Amino acid sequence: MGNPRMAGATGGATSPPGSATARDGLVAAFVTEHAASLFRTALLLTGDRHRAEDLVQDVLTMLLPKWHRVAEAERPVAYVRRSLANQFISANRRRDTQVLLLGEVPEVDPMPDHADAVASSVTLWPMLRELPPRQRAAVVLRYFHGWTDVEIAAALDCRRGTARSLISRGLEALRSTLTTDGSDAEPRTDPAVPLTDQEFGR
Repeated sequence: MGNPRMAGATGGATSPPGSATARDGLVAAFVTEHAASLFRTALLLTGDRHRAEDLVQDVLTMLLPKWHRVAEAERPVAYVRRSLANQFISANRRRDTQVLLLGEVPEVDPMPDHADAVASSVTLWPMLRELPPRQRAAVVLRYFHGWTDVEIAAALDCRRGTARSLISRGLEALRSTLTTDGSDAEPRTDPAVPLTDQEFGR
């Protein structure tokens, strides 16, 4: 994925801090370092390569005028990832269904930030794309990025209990689909195993 249209590197004389040129340089450096990770998050959310590219570009374009908020965040890449989830949900709000607050989700230890990790390279990836947007975002943030309930609730602008319910219902839907399909594949949870380009649909 190439650099987003608004984040080209700048050259010439050094610009004063806070100028548009200096800001664009910071954005370009950020994109160079995190573009692949953000793209994979967007791909997990959208299930489509072109929509994922558009989502990343739209979010970075939206954040550009207020990039100081990203730069000042404790975890800048998490700030942008949260924006990806929000933008994805907003774009799909008309298709989103009401989430019922049912079930419990056990606490899990947060995993390192690893957009490459997948729960199942064979069966879970296409099934993830069938979840409603908010459930999909919650599952992606929890099990592909190791976010806590509190972080997911903040990202999705909901209560902690709602976040846990979104995760629970998302996982239940995935399990139900696995059972219906009669798949013998076991979910793979090793964060060291990356998703290949073929598995990502690239």
